[in-house]
Amino acid sequence: MCSRMSRGFLRRPTISPERGETFSRINDLRESYDAAVLAISETTPDGKAATGKTTAVKLEYWDYWREVDLGGGKTAKEFVFVE
Repeated sequence: MCSRMSRGFLRRPTISPERGETFSRINDLRESYDAAVLAISETTPDGKAATGKTTAVKLEYWDYWREVDLGGGKTAKEFVFVE
């Protein structure tokens, strides 16, 4: 699974090596991260996890970044997280 953080939401990235879209590991790391996550499959009307609708999940992921030219002399950092 490959996701990109965009304004607080995850979305699938468009990565095209043919167009020279090259990403580097953040901090030049060589190994992945391991994370313990609580997955919530349903929420209550007030936005809290519904009883019995959470699952503990362990996942492994890699993080990448690159500089993106926004035009007008402006750049931004683009991040991609791969699970």
